[in-house]
Amino acid sequence: MDMHANRFSAVQESHPDLGAVIYLRYADGDPAKNLEVGIVPNHGSNMFRLRAGEQDLIYCDTRALARFGCTGNFVMWPFPNRVRDKKYRWAGEQYDLQHVAVPGNDPHLIHGLVRDRVWDWTEPELLMDYAAAVQTWVEIQPGMPYFYAYPFPSRLTLTYILSQHKLRIEYAVENLGPQKMPFGFGMHPLFSTLFSGEEETFVSLVADSVMEMGADLLPTGRLRPVTMFQDLFNLVEPRRAADLSLDHVYTGLSSDRRALIDHTRQRIRIRLSASQDFTHCVVYTRQREKFICVEHQTCSTDAVNLHEKGFADEAHLIVLDPGKIHSGFLEYRIEHY
Repeated sequence: MDMHANRFSAVQESHPDLGAVIYLRYADGDPAKNLEVGIVPNHGSNMFRLRAGEQDLIYCDTRALARFGCTGNFVMWPFPNRVRDKKYRWAGEQYDLQHVAVPGNDPHLIHGLVRDRVWDWTEPELLMDYAAAVQTWVEIQPGMPYFYAYPFPSRLTLTYILSQHKLRIEYAVENLGPQKMPFGFGMHPLFSTLFSGEEETFVSLVADSVMEMGADLLPTGRLRPVTMFQDLFNLVEPRRAADLSLDHVYTGLSSDRRALIDHTRQRIRIRLSASQDFTHCVVYTRQREKFICVEHQTCSTDAVNLHEKGFADEAHLIVLDPGKIHSGFLEYRIEHY
């Protein structure tokens, strides 16, 4: 008899503030190793919960999420993070993102165009006796929000798969229109430090370079070796969150896209990996925050403008032909030690 039989569940429940919530659960013989994932399709397919035992590994303010705020683990597509002046040029045309609604006063921040959208979803299901899964999707089509700013008919599909010690998020982007479409994809997880504290939370990322940033937190396109800044940006060895102040784009990632968040008090690690198309990662840390962010992206911040300025390799903007599909994955593995 399979030792994992009947340990998985996949259900849809109702939340008083969020509406329909999908829960994927794994019950271990050791309750501290139980896993629970929560996804809210009606609020941007936000993966607002990743719980190991009694520890919430993702920070989420559900009141902010109910208002489509930037909390939990939200989706960034087709442009991750910031776009300079909320404008971009593509194929000789100028596009305006000024009306994209994002909390705060950052004149460049958009965090994509689907974070505040209602997504469709399938019934959650069990994959034999080894995983629980659900699929969500959203389209950009004429008449839909922000189509004037990104007039490329397209569909993004996410498949969340929870197995014994791992969450895998598979994504697929389909070009439904008649012309080439530029895009980047990323997830923006707010990894909680509430239960462990900044002093006992460590982060590491194996990367060769950090992108030079202006005062506006936008990359110039130039790359700098992480080693030239001594310990300021070098995360190859684990660094204490309390000692860092970052909002920077890393690239030249290791072949397995290895990143690690280590809660040493609880002896829980979150090991992050991704498919080869995730060439960039934004790391955000601030003292006295309730979280740190390690955001894998398939492109740099402001990639569409950097691409047009001649920094195609540095930006790694994906350009998809009509009728084609591009896919990849992210994985969060939970380790107890």
